[in-house]
Amino acid sequence: MIYLALTAYSFFGESWRKGRLSDTRSLELYRNHVLCRSAVESICDYYVTDPTNEFNGVYWPYFIGTDNSAAFVTLSSVFVKGVSASARIRIVETPSGTRNVVYEETPLLHQYIRYEDSVPEYVHQIVLFENVKAFHIRYYGAWESRFNDATQDFVTEYRWLTEYYGKDRKATPEIIELTVSDETGDTVLTFPVRALNPFKSRFFLREF
Repeated sequence: MIYLALTAYSFFGESWRKGRLSDTRSLELYRNHVLCRSAVESICDYYVTDPTNEFNGVYWPYFIGTDNSAAFVTLSSVFVKGVSASARIRIVETPSGTRNVVYEETPLLHQYIRYEDSVPEYVHQIVLFENVKAFHIRYYGAWESRFNDATQDFVTEYRWLTEYYGKDRKATPEIIELTVSDETGDTVLTFPVRALNPFKSRFFLREF
């Protein structure tokens, strides 16, 4: 709670200094940032498979991260508290021709993510930034594991990456960094991911 309060205050101070919190709409956007932070920091390693490996016991965490979007499962739903949810952060174009950064979500109450190419139907959306010129995401996480002859153990190297797929990395990233550029300059948001999931075992239940 103290950590969230400090990070929220820090972001609030930066936004106030840049003149972003001058009206009710700006305060609403700030509230959305705090909710999004909670969801991202609660990303869990929700395990999925594909038709080829479905009956072979091969699973990987559901996380699809590119330079301008990230899809994941969170234990901290913004819209339905107390349940896990499928979520996505991306940039979208508005009917007026401007671009917004949005957080989209759907609770995992009556649906399951089974395959990498099965995109959930996102039913809720909040706006994080309006009138965006550029938006980029990068991820800090496991890049490569090598066997160390001296220690007789595997050593994992971590790097910043512009793409991060749970299927390839067999893990979720440890840090997600969003960079938003608008007419006032650049804003960088850094979210540590706490992917220790106490409910992991239930995601191994197969559907027949």
